[in-house]
Amino acid sequence: MTNAAPRLVVLIVLALALAAGFFWVARRQVAAPPTENLVVVREGDAPSLAQRSLAPAAVPTNTVAPAARDASATDRAILRALGMPAGATLIDVIPGNAAAQASCGLVAPAPNNQPGRFVYLGLAGLGALDDGGADFAQLHDRMCPRR
Repeated sequence: MTNAAPRLVVLIVLALALAAGFFWVARRQVAAPPTENLVVVREGDAPSLAQRSLAPAAVPTNTVAPAARDASATDRAILRALGMPAGATLIDVIPGNAAAQASCGLVAPAPNNQPGRFVYLGLAGLGALDDGGADFAQLHDRMCPRR
């Protein structure tokens, strides 16, 4: 009987800790959704047709296309995750596994270097270079489409 008493005490303590954790999680308040981009439309707020301007909106001419801006930011993120120098070049970058936001392709550390395969996981911000090992081959097969 002396062995049963400590076990019972341990079980009771674990049950109390589990119950306390459950109630702590249940009482946590859920954060309110952000309201800075919230648009509220009320009846009668819309201008009448006579009040609307039919002139086209002005388009700024000194902007960079979003695709070009995003591509260079993505390229910099990939090179940073791979630990490549500033002069490195990405070649044939294609989207991979959508859930992991993967990108696959070749990277050349310098213009005269032989390019090597890479996998970049955008969701985690991690990159992997092909070292010829089985681990990279498995990652590449899982994340990158066959060419």
